[in-house]
Amino acid sequence: MAGVDGNLLTARTAWVEGSLVAGDPGQPQSLVAVNPGCDPELVFAVETPMECTGLRGGHGGPREGMLAASTDDLVRLFGLSDGQSQALRAGFLLVDASSGPLGTSRYRASATVVQDGQVTFARYDDLATLTAIEQVPALVAPPEVIERGASRHRIGALLSTDAAQARGWTLGSWELRVLAADGPIGADLETRLAQVLEPAGFRIYVERGWQPSVEPLVWGITGTLVLLAVVAAAMSTVLGVAELRPFLGTFAAVGADPVLSRRLASAQAWLLGVVGSVLGVMVGLAIGAPLAIASTSHLGQITPVLALPWQLVAALVIGVPLVAAGVAAVSVPAHPSLARRLA
Repeated sequence: MAGVDGNLLTARTAWVEGSLVAGDPGQPQSLVAVNPGCDPELVFAVETPMECTGLRGGHGGPREGMLAASTDDLVRLFGLSDGQSQALRAGFLLVDASSGPLGTSRYRASATVVQDGQVTFARYDDLATLTAIEQVPALVAPPEVIERGASRHRIGALLSTDAAQARGWTLGSWELRVLAADGPIGADLETRLAQVLEPAGFRIYVERGWQPSVEPLVWGITGTLVLLAVVAAAMSTVLGVAELRPFLGTFAAVGADPVLSRRLASAQAWLLGVVGSVLGVMVGLAIGAPLAIASTSHLGQITPVLALPWQLVAALVIGVPLVAAGVAAVSVPAHPSLARRLA
C-alpha cells in the first residue's frame, strides 16, 4: 500500500473452514466444538440443544467463527496482551467463552465452554458421521478483545495461521485488512484504494458501523397512506359542511355572526376527526399487534418484538383533525344563503 499511503497497515486474515482428511486433502471435514456433557454422536440430531455446540468451521452464527492470521497481525488488530500473544504463538485458541444473547439481540447464541484449558472439537464427514475427537488448548479472552477487531456476531475465537495449518485445519475466505495508523479510513483514501485495487480484481469494503439508509418503498407507502387519510378527512368534512348549510343559514337568519357558524362547523369536523383517528389507530393496533407478535416470536421460542410508530400515530391523530377543522372553516361561506322554511 506504499503507493497509496505509506502509513497504512495491512493484515491477511482467513476463516477456519474445516479439517483436512489424511490422504484426501480435497475433502475437508466439518469441525464443531462440542461442550462438556454433550454426546458428539448426536450433535447434528434435531433434539440436540444449542448449548451443546460452540465454535465451528465456516461462516456460522454468533460466536461460532474462528479467525486466523499471523500472530503479529492478530496482536496489532486486536491489541492483545503479552500473555495472549504468547498463547497464540504456543498454538492456543483465544476463545470468547461468554454466553447468552449478544448485545440487544433476542436470539440465543452459541457458547463455547473451555474446560481444563481445552476445547473439544469433533470432526464429521459429509454424512455427519463422527470421525475423530480433538482436544485443542485454549485461553479464555474477554469479549471486548474480539470486539476490537471483529464482530462477535461472526467471530468467537482467534488463532494463528501456523497453529491452524499444524492441526490440518483448512483456511478460506481470505481477506486483506487495511488500517490507517492515524484513524478511520476517509472517503478520499477509500477512493484511492479503489483506484489501485479494483483494477486487479479486488473488492473494496470499508466498515463504518451502522449507517442510516433511505427506504423509498417504505416512505412511499407511508406518504400514500397519510395523503389518503388527509384527503378522506377533507372530503368527509366538505360533505358534512354541505349538510350543515341549511342550519347555518337559519343561524344567519336570526342574526348569528358568520364567525359562529364557522366555529361550529370547525368544532364538529375536529371532533369527528379525533374520534375517527383514534378509532382507526385502535383498529390498526388490534389487527397489527397480534400479527407482529406472531411473526417475531418464532412460535414462542423468543421474546416477541412490538414496536409502535408513536411519531406517525401522533402525527395522524393530531394532523387529521386539524386538517378537517381547517377545511370546514374554509368551506363555510362568509355570507350563508338563507333557507326559506314553509310552515
